[in-house]
Amino acid sequence: MSLSPGDLRPAKIATVSVERIRRKLGRLRPADWKGVRQSLGRYTSLRAGRGVWYGSGGRTTARMPLVSPDAPLVRPMPPNILALLALLPIACGLLAAHDAAANVFGADRRVQREASHLPYRAVGVLTQPRLGAGGTAFLVSSCHVATAYHVAFLRGRAANGSVELGPAKLGHAAEFVAGPDARIPGRFAARTRARVVAYGRFDARDFAGMAGDWAILRLDDCLGERFGYLRHARAGDGPMPDGPLMTIGFPASRAGEPGITVESGCRARDHGPVDALVGVDCAFESGMSGGPVVQLQPDGKWIVVGMVQQSMAPAPGVLPEYAMQHRNQMIAVRAFRKAIETALRADTRRLLARPTPAR
Repeated sequence: MSLSPGDLRPAKIATVSVERIRRKLGRLRPADWKGVRQSLGRYTSLRAGRGVWYGSGGRTTARMPLVSPDAPLVRPMPPNILALLALLPIACGLLAAHDAAANVFGADRRVQREASHLPYRAVGVLTQPRLGAGGTAFLVSSCHVATAYHVAFLRGRAANGSVELGPAKLGHAAEFVAGPDARIPGRFAARTRARVVAYGRFDARDFAGMAGDWAILRLDDCLGERFGYLRHARAGDGPMPDGPLMTIGFPASRAGEPGITVESGCRARDHGPVDALVGVDCAFESGMSGGPVVQLQPDGKWIVVGMVQQSMAPAPGVLPEYAMQHRNQMIAVRAFRKAIETALRADTRRLLARPTPAR
């Protein structure tokens, strides 16, 4: 569905009986609900009034954002997809069964670039050295990076392939590498230890917890002084960005290629069901978690408007068009803006405390 910010309303939880859904169906044209009636008593999604309603048996508790009253009927979703949407969203790079999966809509527009200038050179990889695993991270100040919570606190994998997260605590250490070589895959120009100084209240079991999938780490070596860092959108932004977006990161499928992976021209498509969660049609893949979603400004500069968080129900190949059940989800920057601004103030204090060079 192609939606603009004006088409969307704040999200709500739908709890309705099948009979109420049947009454809603009765108001639709026969061509609209053909096939949906067959799903009643199992799992159903349909446009009802101003919202997307989900039914299971007698009642429903599934949650998704509201859409335009003029939006077309949403296709019925099989039970396994609904379960993923409501209960088990997959963070990019978390589950082994989906490591090679990516939700790509329409066409794969990703290309490799040299990280020779901003915004590319401000993006690197946060790794857990003993695991040999990690995700994308980006410089938000001279001495700080932002990434996903599930990247910062990655501890290992269980026997079934699911990711294990370690306890969230300030001071947790990882390693940040920056400056990918333009010719040799996997080689970076600089590396330094990074320690967690702030993090969200992440919980993969509900949407409110997903909005807390972020962390800020302080670098031992302030690589932002060498590579620069990304500015972020200030207060006053709407529920989702309007206009073309760009993602920058290190997807697993391109680990054997030099440089950094970039996609431009993708857009935000929906938002909700809680503040700061936004569905986009940018291609997401394992390894991209924690990477920036940026937008070009009239002055020619790029600012961060969000962070890559997860893919819903990863599907092989290229999907013909954006679909909510395969939503690629970013966290809007307002979810972690205060933490970035705290980091910037810390940098300012550090600079002011430096001795003045003798003349």
